Amino acid sequence: MKSCILSLFLFWLFPAYLWGATETVSLPLVLDYPLIRSLLIQSVYREPGERAIPLDQDNGCERIELWEPEVGSDGALIKTRSRVRIRAGVPIFGRCLRASEWEGYIEVLQRVSLENKTWKVRFETIDSRFYDQKRDRIPLPDHFLPLIKSYLYPYLDAVVIDLSQEREELREFLPLVFPGEERPRILRLLDSLRTGEVKIDEQAVRINVLMEVEVPPAPPQKPERPLSEREIESLIRLWESWDVYLVGQIESFLGEPLTKDERKSLLELLLSTRSHFVQALQERDLEADLVRKQFVSAWKELSPLFRKYRVRHPSPSLLNLLAFISVSDALAVLDKLGPVLNIEISRDGLLRLARLLLPGGKEVSLEYSESLDPRLRDLAGFGPPLDESGPAFDF
Repeated sequence: MKSCILSLFLFWLFPAYLWGATETVSLPLVLDYPLIRSLLIQSVYREPGERAIPLDQDNGCERIELWEPEVGSDGALIKTRSRVRIRAGVPIFGRCLRASEWEGYIEVLQRVSLENKTWKVRFETIDSRFYDQKRDRIPLPDHFLPLIKSYLYPYLDAVVIDLSQEREELREFLPLVFPGEERPRILRLLDSLRTGEVKIDEQAVRINVLMEVEVPPAPPQKPERPLSEREIESLIRLWESWDVYLVGQIESFLGEPLTKDERKSLLELLLSTRSHFVQALQERDLEADLVRKQFVSAWKELSPLFRKYRVRHPSPSLLNLLAFISVSDALAVLDKLGPVLNIEISRDGLLRLARLLLPGGKEVSLEYSESLDPRLRDLAGFGPPLDESGPAFDF
């Protein structure tokens, strides 16, 4: 009787006693500098030729113009370098007196902060540097500095990167990769979702997204049983959706300046994924988590290409792309915790990710087809399909 009461007491007050340890997991949310540059062009450098005009008054008597932005790091700060042209004069009766103009380069140094409740990234300008046309550092003439501090600094400080979509995608996607019976545990996991430290390095601004994951004790190992025919049929249907999804990821690089080796690696990724499945199917050696393993393995190869090419293009769907990358990264991190989390890839999860990848809200379909794919041939460098309408011969 006493042991029964003790068990109930532990169940209600110490759920980790039954579930195992609670582990704080850090999910990466990475803002690569090419991505930040693209977001700056969308929000700040909006004029033709990717130019920004923070100041233009009195018919151009006072004007600041920026173009050709480059984003990087400077220690714990981010650095935005642009070409700049400044004009300063005294407007009197429609005329601009004592006007002077300077053109060169400016580096703006900013501190990055993240609002924990809103998940908004903000920038605070704390210093600037100036360079001549030869990129030699120079002091800016004193009469230009008030314009820079009064108009350029507030203009750049108004930039905000709203990551609330990334938060919501994590909340919506994660329940799709766990079985339904795990829902109470997943809800607790999502309730613990919060932002952590913001770090700046040479490649990116990195935000740690933290969550408390209840890791149940590893169940005793049981001898693996072969899948039933019904389970095999279900796995085949899921794998076909995964194959369509993988092809969509690969074809998203059409038009990018891929190297010969990158094209080769994409083709090898697709062929090895398909051959592994076909071989396992023929040998009746299919594993229930085959799609999950292929997803994680493929993302390790695809992630660097997405960061290298896709985030460099300013577009309205740029934050969708960031959400796609962040959610895929999160799944790869959670997968490292092992089978005790019982993660599984579902068709609904693949559909949600595919919608993020397609621009402009296009209709998503993961219907499998064995017909020829000219887009895939083009990406692989095979050229147009071969003509099959030639003469036939009897042998």
